[in-house]
Amino acid sequence: MIHKDYLNISFKGSAYEVGRKFGELAVQNKAFKEFILYRPDFAKDIPPQALNHIIKFIDKYCLNINEEIQGMADVLGVKPEEISYYLFSYKFKGACSHFGLSRRCTENNHTLLARSYEFSDEVTDCIFADIEEEGCARTMGFASIVFGRLDGMNEHGLAVTMTAGIPPLEEFGAEGSMFWTVLRRVLDTCKTVHEAWDVINRIPSGFCPTYLVADQQGDIMLVEQTPDKIKRKIITKESPDHLLAATNHFNLEGMIPLRKHVFKQSIHRYEKILKTFEKDKTYTIEEIQSLLSTRYPEGLSAPYFKEYFGSLWSCIYDCESRTIRKRMGNHSTDWQQVSFDEPIQEGVHIQPVELMDEIASETFWEKIS
Repeated sequence: MIHKDYLNISFKGSAYEVGRKFGELAVQNKAFKEFILYRPDFAKDIPPQALNHIIKFIDKYCLNINEEIQGMADVLGVKPEEISYYLFSYKFKGACSHFGLSRRCTENNHTLLARSYEFSDEVTDCIFADIEEEGCARTMGFASIVFGRLDGMNEHGLAVTMTAGIPPLEEFGAEGSMFWTVLRRVLDTCKTVHEAWDVINRIPSGFCPTYLVADQQGDIMLVEQTPDKIKRKIITKESPDHLLAATNHFNLEGMIPLRKHVFKQSIHRYEKILKTFEKDKTYTIEEIQSLLSTRYPEGLSAPYFKEYFGSLWSCIYDCESRTIRKRMGNHSTDWQQVSFDEPIQEGVHIQPVELMDEIASETFWEKIS
């Protein structure tokens, strides 16, 4: 078992003020401070020219992130470039599964976006953040290196999740954004999947992600992207399709020839989602939770943290009710629900979680391409 303290955070204020509050948390929490200043042995310093490029890039597409980092750095008495967000925005790898169900096939007649996030507990902050920042929509979701987002929902009922479409990261350099900055911008500024598409399509990508976006109008959008190509599919409440899904390989027309590093387990997880929800009938929240909570290969939950494939959390975003069901870890915690109508209490709240940890069999990492 691995012991991990998850943080539930609620901050309000300007971008700089929110950054200072994160800095104050780092002063009080040694583990959190070590995380946000973490520089692994394998990591090289970002060349000054590349660092300036990243900072200017974020200034152009998501200015408030740099302001938050400055606030944190001022509290800690460090240079902004010492905050690990810039270092890890330079390279990344990861995995996960996500899917969206149209409102006409859900028991509560709501549009639902669900995801299982797999990675390493050692390099993930495990922060669920409720942020109300001046000039931005209020958002709730899981953070990536504090200032980015791995998934989330905003006050307008727009939800967004991601997976790595081509794991591990190809070396694309610093000419494009990492997905966590894109997700942050989408959540801060968008109300509909069409607005989200404009943001995703406008920001140059330095990664190969898939995105799922859903809104209160009942639209769901799947985006598959490389630094050189991007495709999307949108279903509405009137569409014949009732499901969109992705794991860690591309499936949209025109993107399949770009597949790399496709593992059999990615194909299996994708087909498991499609089979579970193959019929155009009514599905319950409990059925979705069951798929997310059940151990692989019958479900999507995994315990392989040392191999960067442990389920750190699962969540279900309900666009119409603006509620989020979340389950921390892969073993010991129950599903919890938070809502924009009943927000978590302002401040920082620690949730200890036990993570079941095992080593995967060799066949788990078998590739088909």
